[in-house]
Amino acid sequence: MPVLVVHGLSNTTANQGDINQFLGWSLPDAASSVEEMKITRGLVSVFAPVEVAFNGSYDIVIFVEGLWMRKERTEEVLQAFAEAINVCAADFVQKYVPECNLVEVILRSQRPSDGFASWERSI
Repeated sequence: MPVLVVHGLSNTTANQGDINQFLGWSLPDAASSVEEMKITRGLVSVFAPVEVAFNGSYDIVIFVEGLWMRKERTEEVLQAFAEAINVCAADFVQKYVPECNLVEVILRSQRPSDGFASWERSI
């Protein structure tokens, strides 16, 4: 399950409704748009921590965590995945965050042998 952690939104002037649409719908749709990644929209989690640090510019950086390395996830597929998320974020920024000057997407891939544990409530 990929986790997208979006840094920099708390420093923007975008309204909360637009931010919620971006985080809750647009980013998961973009993350599930590259068919070779075999990621469905429901597998994508998005978090946007509230930050108090300020570096003098309004940059948005998206870290993608929990991305398992698989043979079908070639360099080209991973690049297309990163670009799909970046295009989505850049569209949002161009419409709603005029003070933002930079959007970056950084993938943090992981091998299953690196360790993983999960818990799920049975219903």
